[in-house]
Order: sequence, then C-alpha cells, then structure tokens
Amino acid sequence: MTGPHNLKPERVVKALERAGWTARGQKGSHVKLTMEGNPHILSIPVHKGKPIKQGLLRDQLEKVKTALAPTGGSRREMPQKRRLAGKTEPGRIVRAVASSCKLSEEEILKKSFRGEARQILMEMLYRHGGMNNREIGEMLGVDYSTVSVGRKRLADRMEHDRKLRRRVGELEDLIVNGLD
Repeated sequence: MTGPHNLKPERVVKALERAGWTARGQKGSHVKLTMEGNPHILSIPVHKGKPIKQGLLRDQLEKVKTALAPTGGSRREMPQKRRLAGKTEPGRIVRAVASSCKLSEEEILKKSFRGEARQILMEMLYRHGGMNNREIGEMLGVDYSTVSVGRKRLADRMEHDRKLRRRVGELEDLIVNGLD
C-alpha cells in the first residue's frame, strides 16, 4: 500500500491543528478534532509507540481534503453553504446561551455587556446561526472586528481551559439537538 505510513499520532494531530482543525477533547485514547464550517469530526487514536494505521489515516485525510477543497466553489463561499446546510434561528441561540449562563436575553444582548457569555454567543451565532461577523455585530450593537476579536479570544481560552471547552460543547449539543 502506498501513502503515508509509520506516522506518530501526536505529529498528525499537531499537523491538523496547524491546518486549522481544533482539538475538541479526547474520548479514551482518541483525540477528536473539528473545523469551523465542516461537519466532519476527525478521530485520531493516540496509542503510545504505535503509528496510525494507513487505512484510518487515509479516511481521516479524505475528510480533511473535503474541508480544505470544498466542491462547487471557493472557500470564500462556505458561510453561504453553511446557511443552507442547517441554520438555527438566532433567537433560539440567544435563549440557549443566556439560559446556560444564567442571564436574561436582554442582558446578554446589551451593547455594554462584556464577558465570556457574550463571546460564546458570538461563536454560536457564527457556527449555528449562519451569520457572519458583520451580521453578529449589527445584532449585538458592536463592530464586526469586535466580534472577530471576541471569537478569537474565546478560541484561545478554550484551547487551555477544559471546563470551558466542555461547557461550550454541551451548549453546542443543546443548540444542535434543539433542546432549549
């Protein structure tokens, strides 16, 4: 069989993170990775001293290829594709985030409101509301760059804070499964 072989799983995970995938936790010995705007979840087994099997690696790389080279247009069109794929009503997202953070909808939507809850709201509106940063900014009464910075800061904190990652993951499940 031709192709990559004898690759250490840790190196594969690092390479995927450099390519834009985000580690979303670990279940057993498998690291789960996701990419914004891509429905695929990569599952990379990390067994000390054992390389990744070629067939599994090939399947995971096929998912990566789908994410990086979507068919039918450029990557720039992905937000539009995301809108068609499964948009959640922004009002429902606001209710779910506010409830999860023990805030009222009015509080979290106030222009003067600052904090983690608002950053989580921005991220959920982007991921599941099919909204871009400009639209989210208009909804929250801030500039699009404020939304971008808020989402980036949340992503940076989630990288190091397991509890925050879990909380955002649970909220995301709540939004996706419609249990608000």
